[in-house]
Amino acid sequence: TEWGARSYHYEYSENKIKFSNKCMCFTYDFDTNEYDFSDKDGYSFIRTSDGGIHVCKNGAEYSGLGTLTTFLCEKEERFSGFGARMHKLNRRGCSADIFAQKGGTKEGDYGGFPVPYFVSSKGYGVFVNNPWPHVYFDMAKSKEDEWFLYTPGGDYDIFVFCGSSVAPIIQSFTAITGRNQMPDKWLMGYWCSSIRFDEAESVIQEMKRMRKEGYPTDAVVIDGPWRGGKNFIKDYSAGWGYPSDDYNWHNDFGDGPGMIRELNEQNIKTVLHINSCAFKQETAVPAIAQGFLRQIGSETIPDVVSRKGIEYYKSFLVPRIKDGVCQWWTDHSDRVSGEVCSGIPSRNLFGALWNKVISEVMGENGVKNHMALSRGGGIGSQRYALPWAGDTEFGVHRFKDDIWYVLNAGMAGFSLCGYDLGGFMRKNKMEGNADEQQFEMDNICRRMCQSMIFVPMPRMHNGDSAKPKWPWNCPKETRELYRECLRFRYRFAPNLYSYAIHASKTGEPILRPLFYNDLKNGRLYDYSEEFYLGEDLLLAPVTEAGITEKQVYLPKGDWIYLWTKTWYEGDRKILCEAPLLQKEGLPMFVRCSFLPT
Repeated sequence: TEWGARSYHYEYSENKIKFSNKCMCFTYDFDTNEYDFSDKDGYSFIRTSDGGIHVCKNGAEYSGLGTLTTFLCEKEERFSGFGARMHKLNRRGCSADIFAQKGGTKEGDYGGFPVPYFVSSKGYGVFVNNPWPHVYFDMAKSKEDEWFLYTPGGDYDIFVFCGSSVAPIIQSFTAITGRNQMPDKWLMGYWCSSIRFDEAESVIQEMKRMRKEGYPTDAVVIDGPWRGGKNFIKDYSAGWGYPSDDYNWHNDFGDGPGMIRELNEQNIKTVLHINSCAFKQETAVPAIAQGFLRQIGSETIPDVVSRKGIEYYKSFLVPRIKDGVCQWWTDHSDRVSGEVCSGIPSRNLFGALWNKVISEVMGENGVKNHMALSRGGGIGSQRYALPWAGDTEFGVHRFKDDIWYVLNAGMAGFSLCGYDLGGFMRKNKMEGNADEQQFEMDNICRRMCQSMIFVPMPRMHNGDSAKPKWPWNCPKETRELYRECLRFRYRFAPNLYSYAIHASKTGEPILRPLFYNDLKNGRLYDYSEEFYLGEDLLLAPVTEAGITEKQVYLPKGDWIYLWTKTWYEGDRKILCEAPLLQKEGLPMFVRCSFLPT
């Protein structure tokens, strides 16, 4: 609604047509098929080469035709973007396959929220509005003086934005795709989650213990056992089967509505897990035949593009909403293939449509601005999803992936996002003891407790092979740090929430890379593990085991080290103490301009 037409001027001469406004100029050459974008001063920041857009002769997998376009690239140009992905921020010399796929135990360039959008250090951004799987970018990987774009099919629009910093570019981009809705405050609180929460009464007792022992929390997340019973974990572990009694409380789980009422009395919200295997056969078979549900391999999913399918699906959600459920967790939305309708692929699109339907039914039943905790979606998901990295492995060595994920997510308009604090599972189910890996000191003190302070949506979680990350299951030495970091988080929450509100209005992220306000400074793209929280806080988490000192690069300006109140001049590296068992182990700096005179 904020993005609209702008007045422009055009002229035609010598087989060239030129469109211009106050910000930029677009020129197309009919003889060569080349096109060019330049700024108001005539500086060309995007220019095609090799004959502009080439249409592939072979038909696409779904519909339409593929295209290939090559663009010139400067030697020092840097790129960042492509959605919520586990990849370092500097994408120069890399490719990006826009294909929803969870990271999990895999290492490399994965993520459930791929977006065909990037920002360049030359001061422009590009968004290709095409949801097809495998839109492909090569960012000076094949040739150092070129980047190219391949679209595998379907119609598409190309949007180009320009700006001296990231802010105006991301504001324009999210005005088109949508932005996070105005969030409830509790979303920024601590979420307690585990696949082992398999009885209503035990959940109540554990949450009471959290309160009694002084660990603040706002939400409990119930995985599959709420609808699959105690055998959910056994069947899940044996062969990835998902027993489910549709969207009904399983008898083995106990009194679900009563649990929600008791949790509400403690001011704790209830979140329920659903996935693409949530319907029992007796329900699925006739519903598929009537067109209410779709089946793709082992996945049975709602038909989210037909009104009858949507209304049928809502009938499963409404009883649980009336029980008091205020949030849904849509799992597997990153892996549904096939088509949402004839000629339109599901892979990068289904998650956005699924979460939109859930947001609608929640609004119809009094829960406004619902955004689902979700593992997958693409273009348009910004308004309806809270991305989560999905089933990462234990160990502090994967902490960098966590940080990259939330920074990349924020750059794509997903300001409210998170990951499983401390990881979800072992890399290899047959390798080592899960609890030894999960509760290793650096994994808890660094990857989990540091994250509690800064990640937009901090959530503990774990798979079937390990204990829940309750504080009392952690090593004794870490429990006070666990409590201290959570309490600091809650004292710090108003600052975080103010930026979450700002994000809902502008699309700007809460966590921002160092180049955010200095887009053309190529050096800053290489500091992938340091970031700003809002405008004036700089954080540099410790991401390695056995480290009690951290070398931090301070950008230009004057900085105060939060923990010691020591003043530093910027544009240099300094060495900070980073004790393992204290919250001061997370280096945090305040920009001096933020302090009162």
